[in-house]
Amino acid sequence: MKVLSLLDSFKGTYLSSSLNEMILSSLSEESKSNKYVYFPSSDGGEGFLESIKAVDPSLEEDTYFIDDISGKSIAVPMLYDKDHKAAYLETATFLHQKGENKEKNALLGSSYGLGLAILDLEIDGYKELHIGLGGTALIDGGAGLLSPTKIIFTANDGQDYFIPTGSNLHEILEANKANRITGYQGKMRLFAHLDCLAPLTGPEGAALLYGPQKGLNAAQCLTLDEHLREYERLIASEVKDYVPSPGDGAAGGVGFALNVLGAKMELGSLYFLNSQIIQKNIDEAEYILLGEGRLDKQSFQGKIVGEGLKIAKEKKKKVILFVGSISSEVRPLLNDYPIAKIVEINPLDIAIEMFDFKKATLSAIAKLSEFINSL
Repeated sequence: MKVLSLLDSFKGTYLSSSLNEMILSSLSEESKSNKYVYFPSSDGGEGFLESIKAVDPSLEEDTYFIDDISGKSIAVPMLYDKDHKAAYLETATFLHQKGENKEKNALLGSSYGLGLAILDLEIDGYKELHIGLGGTALIDGGAGLLSPTKIIFTANDGQDYFIPTGSNLHEILEANKANRITGYQGKMRLFAHLDCLAPLTGPEGAALLYGPQKGLNAAQCLTLDEHLREYERLIASEVKDYVPSPGDGAAGGVGFALNVLGAKMELGSLYFLNSQIIQKNIDEAEYILLGEGRLDKQSFQGKIVGEGLKIAKEKKKKVILFVGSISSEVRPLLNDYPIAKIVEINPLDIAIEMFDFKKATLSAIAKLSEFINSL
């Protein structure tokens, strides 16, 4: 009896690998040896590089210096394939939350550093750049990324080479690519591994859906969505071959910028789940363990859990769900899948700051281990 764990990270609390090691340590010796197999899993957000390394151990590790959300140069992990000249970066490692002021990060944070990284890696001779998109704190529509790579922005006060952020998108007077002498040349193929299929704007977009998670109030989200619409219109009128794509709203709109640059847009979850080694292990398993911190409607929009449930149903595999909590709107949807067991850390959906999450996690792991040991 084999249980294959494809648990995603629990945002803000546990990485996938940490959770799996906690579960493994609580299992019986027989289960550890004969039943439980895990792979660190990611949909493109937190843990993307770790998950890619797990399915392709030949990738080499390196450190790359890149400007973070505030423009400070920091060392971040990078993977590379020297034979194919391919590099891998994860936005969650450098465009994540800085300090406690979420609103400041969302509105003033910039993806400019990623744009510079694209230029540098192309100059260095890399042929491919794979970017895991997710786990970001900003919402700049990818304007920072486009500034050094594709577009010269002019502000309505006449300031040229203006670098917009979420706070001043409305100040853009002109977006021009004709005068861009240096920039991304297209010699390095770009791959955007999306953690969601959100559009840039609208009810399911970067501002209205994800703004509240990043510290913005309702009025700020509405205003930012309006500014993103005008920004998108300006870019679309300048870049004639741009075609809107699901995932443009990923990583605060960084997906949109990569789409404008001609990146291949694909779900990070499917990039991981469709890998040869994961497919082989799914075929060999009787049970698949899936989970994340909060199971809600977004879980079924390209996340590891949602895509994993589809695969389990298709391949007739039993599912064990291990989650922080489940929203009421998705509980009925679970009846459509072959779920053998559900273990919740927070079944009453209490605000996380109101109870001992670590203690509740250990208790839930004990219940999960008891079930796995009984198989």
